Amino acid sequence: MTLEEITKWYQDQGWNLEDKGSEFLITKGEFIKHLSKKPIFRSEVILQLSRGEKWKAFIEVGASPGGLAEGLLPDCGQLIYVAVERVPHLKFYGLFLRTDCYDKKLGMQRKPIAFMRMDTAEAAYLIAPGAADGVMIDAQHNYTDVVADIKMWRLKVKKGGCLFGHDYNPWGVKNASGVAYAVDEAFYEINLFLEPSGNCVWWLRL
Repeated sequence: MTLEEITKWYQDQGWNLEDKGSEFLITKGEFIKHLSKKPIFRSEVILQLSRGEKWKAFIEVGASPGGLAEGLLPDCGQLIYVAVERVPHLKFYGLFLRTDCYDKKLGMQRKPIAFMRMDTAEAAYLIAPGAADGVMIDAQHNYTDVVADIKMWRLKVKKGGCLFGHDYNPWGVKNASGVAYAVDEAFYEINLFLEPSGNCVWWLRL
């Protein structure tokens, strides 16, 4: 995708790319070149990278409302899925305030799921280093929390595994502006895939 194509795509979605947003697009050229040629769902990104590698464990940090798990688990054999979510503090996802709702939504797929109802730092403390083949970071989206999550959760990915994140969006989408800055600070280069929602999945192999 060229810079012009990306800009047009965002404008078609109704995003305002004027002022510093457009400048930031240009400065992100080294990252933008990694965008897929068409929008792709985050579960598809993970499935492509895990295919043939026999992943055994995957951790999603910030798991409400369960869409990633629904998209990933049916095609991942007996993958152990760890969902980290301090649900009671997310009023927007009121449906998932009860674990039985969450379990009913995902449990029908009959895959091993561990639901850790706690803060990301608490969950990271309980999980051994190198325990997961892949980790998706999608909890709080402010700069400080994303920096902290990257530091904690990159250690939980085994050598050769993948660290993922969602809502990498330097174009100023509400409540997600800290993600791109935190990721850029932590890693020199990442891979980006544009989602149909207009946000990006970022990932790298550790």
